[in-house]
Amino acid sequence: NVEPIGKRLVVAVDVSTSLTSVVPGTAISTAVAAAAVTMIFARTEANTHVLAFSEGTVVPCSLSADMTLAEVTAELVKLPSGSTDCTLPITWATGNKKYIDMFIILTNNPLWTFTASPVESLKKHRLASGADSKLVMCGLTSIGHTIADTEDRGLLSICGFDLGAFNIIRNLALNLI
Repeated sequence: NVEPIGKRLVVAVDVSTSLTSVVPGTAISTAVAAAAVTMIFARTEANTHVLAFSEGTVVPCSLSADMTLAEVTAELVKLPSGSTDCTLPITWATGNKKYIDMFIILTNNPLWTFTASPVESLKKHRLASGADSKLVMCGLTSIGHTIADTEDRGLLSICGFDLGAFNIIRNLALNLI
């Protein structure tokens, strides 16, 4: 039921220790929730890079349309856990000359360690790539933390995922909001 947006995406999953928690009100681990969201984008968008990141490491993940939820979850969590640096997917794209329209970062760890902010990293990516890149920080659980610069219409912090969240992300990518 998710319509493709036809943009270049990075869907990055924070595989630090935060993926061992459970989505509040459910029996679903945040790792499984992240895998489900990742599968939707990977199956819907033709130009999607799926990344797992933790402790200074970014690993591109190979997902295929016929993979099960369990297989995708296993692919995402094969990195050793560690601290969270939500700038890593953006600096990976910039360093690899990937011109990305939207970064979707799935995390629930409020204790980020980074030398620059995700907003600063996004600005550098925009400058280097010439793309009007956007950033969606999606909390898999409520962390009471946001990175969004209120002056930048290309930044969005959300918590939780349902079809409404996909519609908001789609509208942001298409400059409808």
